[in-house]
Amino acid sequence: IHLGHVLLAITVRQTKPVDQVVLVPVYKHAVKRDLLPFDDRVRMCQLSVGGNDGMKVSTVERDIGESNGAMLKGLKKRYPPNSRFLWICGDDFIRWMDRPKGLETLREVDGLIVQRRLHRTDEEDGAQDRFHKMPLDEQKIRRVAAQLNLDIDVIYGELPHFSSTLVRKAPGNWKSFLPQSVGKYLDARPHLLKQLQINLDVDAKREHSVEAVTLPPGAAAACVLRGLDVVHALQHERGRTGLFLSMGTATSKEKLIEAQVATDAIVQEIRQAHKEEQEHLEDFEEVLSLAAELQYIPVWLERDRGISQKRGEELAKLGGIDGWNKRVALVEKFNPRVDVLVNATVRALTEILEFFKQQKTKKQQQKVE
Repeated sequence: IHLGHVLLAITVRQTKPVDQVVLVPVYKHAVKRDLLPFDDRVRMCQLSVGGNDGMKVSTVERDIGESNGAMLKGLKKRYPPNSRFLWICGDDFIRWMDRPKGLETLREVDGLIVQRRLHRTDEEDGAQDRFHKMPLDEQKIRRVAAQLNLDIDVIYGELPHFSSTLVRKAPGNWKSFLPQSVGKYLDARPHLLKQLQINLDVDAKREHSVEAVTLPPGAAAACVLRGLDVVHALQHERGRTGLFLSMGTATSKEKLIEAQVATDAIVQEIRQAHKEEQEHLEDFEEVLSLAAELQYIPVWLERDRGISQKRGEELAKLGGIDGWNKRVALVEKFNPRVDVLVNATVRALTEILEFFKQQKTKKQQQKVE
């Protein structure tokens, strides 16, 4: 935990109509495998907010074994039934709030408190310490808020800039980004201090290595990311379609509609981005092919959904193995469509990785010369 987390927690407690701010340390990170022991991280969180009325630390992620939506469900059970829950997050959450994982999280809360924060700018000339505010997609925020009946509050006031990336950028001065109580806790435990220093050095070297390579045009990388997003969304919708056809319950229908809404949100992003980025993709042939496949999605998706709905209502009347097999065949219409997108995305990603490789080779050759 660094000062950015602590300052945000205190700001929310002091300026927003909340009775309590709960800090939830992650138990198992989706990517990082070198976290310090959970009990030590819990204790450091407790030390960071100790003495602040209305602030506590919860171990619910360890108890539940999951994060996001599942964690919130478990946390809510520990409070009175009529309690209102607000998710405190940075503005980078807005990027994935309408994705399945984001919607799963938002369904468990009554609103959001979003901190506007500074993001490091990647300068082509190598300049350092330049930051910008990420534009907010207000249309997306309003749409999701209306869909889930959420109250959304944004902290627009500037907070001092602290982030995990900032700590990693200056590993020699990392203690200046931590509460003093946390620094003393680590000083008293040399084994933790040593492990943390190793983690910071490794992360800093990894980030420096990545920055040393010229990044591909942002449009190409963004196109591949949208390909991955839409493949995930379509696979999720395919699963929800199968469950609805086999179960036919009101709940399964509701879940299918939510999956379709998430897919449509990504497809809309693809449509908008295509007009703006097409001219920047001409150096990437496979990415251009992927962009063309992404643009074709609305055509077949609307048709396939219509067929699934019409035929699904007819097949719902068929029982036994015959009815089941025909419903399975109906869902399998999605498979070839998704396979085409998966293959196109893999080829585009391979092309970009090859771009990275060539740029790194050129840089190494320049150093030799």
